[in-house]
Amino acid sequence: DLRQRLSLHQQAKPAAMPESAEALAQQLEQLRLALRDNASQHGQIQQQLHSDASLRVRQQSLMTQIEQDGVTLAQWSLLNDLIGSASGDKFRRFAQGLTLDHLVALANRQLDRLHGRYLLQRRAQDLLELDVV
Repeated sequence: DLRQRLSLHQQAKPAAMPESAEALAQQLEQLRLALRDNASQHGQIQQQLHSDASLRVRQQSLMTQIEQDGVTLAQWSLLNDLIGSASGDKFRRFAQGLTLDHLVALANRQLDRLHGRYLLQRRAQDLLELDVV
């Protein structure tokens, strides 16, 4: 019975399994080296994943900063379009427009007290001209 079990056990062994103990020891050493290499690669990949996560957080922070800077840029660009020019013409017209708005408001108060029928307004096309309404 014991011989039969040994025979069955030997028949069940994998075909690629070496016969000698030295061959098994050599195969075991190769597997240990492969396991060590895999563990090293695993550590490197874990480090890369950690680095990637840190970079993604940094990237998200930079994207938020870019969006905020874009809003600021839009505001400054609008201001530049309104009053910015090398010769100062745009700013001069802007300042004159503000002064004219103030004068129109004062004049409209006076007109309202005097007659109440007339109203001064700035023209939409030419900002330094007035219409009597």
